[in-house]
Amino acid sequence: MLSKSYWWKSTLAVALAAAAWGGTFGTMVSVGGQASSLALDEQRGVLYIANFTANRIEVMSLANNTIQTSINVAAQPSSLALSPDDRFLVITHFGNAAPPASSNNAVTVIDLTSNGKQTFALGSPPLGVAFGIDGLALVVTSTDFLLLDPVSGTTQELSTIGGVVAKT
Repeated sequence: MLSKSYWWKSTLAVALAAAAWGGTFGTMVSVGGQASSLALDEQRGVLYIANFTANRIEVMSLANNTIQTSINVAAQPSSLALSPDDRFLVITHFGNAAPPASSNNAVTVIDLTSNGKQTFALGSPPLGVAFGIDGLALVVTSTDFLLLDPVSGTTQELSTIGGVVAKT
């Protein structure tokens, strides 16, 4: 049986060795703010970066790892999703639940083919967004689950958080 002292020394040595072998993965790119979400657009060779504190989406070239351009959006862009057909970029904006910030809870839809942009208000703070294979976006808020059609901008409530909890 190993002594307690030997076991701790061995564990510490393994932990330090693992930390020493770890390194930086990829290339650091400064966005001049707080990045809160990413969406990869392989077709266009860019990475969309939600810059939460600067209220914009940074568009980074994958060819040279530099910010090509920025897209100004509503306050606090917090999560991003790219549609399966690479046509729409959907952005959620977290305004918090306390007035007057609650009016900042929104979702923005950018049509990447026409550069059209629409922003729609939400009743609750959005927590995240993801696309399904059907081209509809699932938006999760602090109170409900919504399906967003990016073409028309309409939403449909699937269920509330309380409704899902009650079914478990």
